[in-house]
Amino acid sequence: MIKIFVEGCTGCTITVKCKLVTSHLEVSHCESLTLNLEEVMLHTVQLDLTDGVTLRFGENLLVEGEGQKIYHAGVKNMDVFGHSAGRHLSAHADYIADGVEGTELAEEQHFITQVVQDELVTERALKVGNRWATQRELDLESVAAASVTQREREELAAEAERSKLMGNQSFAAGEYAQAAVHYTMAIDQAGTAAAGQEPEAGTTDNPLVPICYSNRAACFLKLGQHERALEDADCCIKHNPAFVKGHFRRGLSLHAMKRYPEALPSLGRALELEVPKNKASIKQINDAIRFAEAKFAAAKRGN
Repeated sequence: MIKIFVEGCTGCTITVKCKLVTSHLEVSHCESLTLNLEEVMLHTVQLDLTDGVTLRFGENLLVEGEGQKIYHAGVKNMDVFGHSAGRHLSAHADYIADGVEGTELAEEQHFITQVVQDELVTERALKVGNRWATQRELDLESVAAASVTQREREELAAEAERSKLMGNQSFAAGEYAQAAVHYTMAIDQAGTAAAGQEPEAGTTDNPLVPICYSNRAACFLKLGQHERALEDADCCIKHNPAFVKGHFRRGLSLHAMKRYPEALPSLGRALELEVPKNKASIKQINDAIRFAEAKFAAAKRGN
């Protein structure tokens, strides 16, 4: 199994015994849910907008020094239990009790629960670049320790490729919202892997980043979220101005928003950049141009 995603469950008990390729489990919009995590160690558990979730880790499956973290946002009444080296571990977390700051929405209240000095502790999470960390962790890090090593870069790059592959699989299955989640993970992972490295010619960072922005734009187009699709297409072009699909999906987004005069130049740029041998793509772009021209002409006649 690649990954487990639990959404919208109430009053359920789920036991996980199998190995997950990504070592990642996500829980969203669940209430009164118990997760028994047995036999296999998970690297990351992520909870979003849940209430009354209980996590029970098997013996020595929640330990310090393994990089295990429970990321949670907008989570109420979460209980975590584990046993490590004969020691009982437990923690209770609630984003309201743990301190809401300012006027942030529930989903913007980010925390991390993990084992620190043989105790389970919950700390507020801060976004630092493409990662989440606690203030304590940031205080402990030196500049050298905070930099990403070459080995870590390679691991993150591999994770990004896996996330992209899972996004492609979800998209092919028509699961566009889930595909967008995978592409988001790939963007974050690829961006971190490329931090501090010289970009390839013609790009600003890891070449996987513009690909995933373009792919996520395609997801948002399928979901009818045209403004978000346009934002991602723009990000794609910013990261790689010569990326054909970035211009193409920018044109499609503008077309869907009935901004035909703006859509046509983007589609035209995609046609200019496309390799002549990619006849299917050229036909697709030409069809889109003709359709946009017809819509533009009809709109002008209507005025």
